[in-house]
Amino acid sequence: MKKILLTILFTLVLSVSASAYEEDCIKGNCIDGFGVSEITGDYGQKYEGYFKNGKRNGKGIINYNNGDKYTGTFKDGYRDGQGTHLFSNGDKYIGEFKEGWLHGKGKMIFNSGEIYDGSWEESRFLGK
Repeated sequence: MKKILLTILFTLVLSVSASAYEEDCIKGNCIDGFGVSEITGDYGQKYEGYFKNGKRNGKGIINYNNGDKYTGTFKDGYRDGQGTHLFSNGDKYIGEFKEGWLHGKGKMIFNSGEIYDGSWEESRFLGK
């Protein structure tokens, strides 16, 4: 359980970072269209995907500076809808997100082989 809490805590830090730091458009249309943006610093990340009103919206990919990667959908700047988050330590979450949280149906596969498959609410595993 301690491992899942650490993984989830790190996920929260990463999802908050996109809304808390200035994001620079480095290619394309980062207002209403397809573009590439970057956040530098401790929680740096590079986003490639769709924007609406200057926020991440639709399908996209985030490559985090720590080696994590998220592929999925976004709404109003947050991971929202279906997605996959690959953690640099080998853990993997496949499922639903809401406002940046692991939320809804999803499966966390730990690098140890342990699997949590079921319902999630605000990044807390509720069970099957």
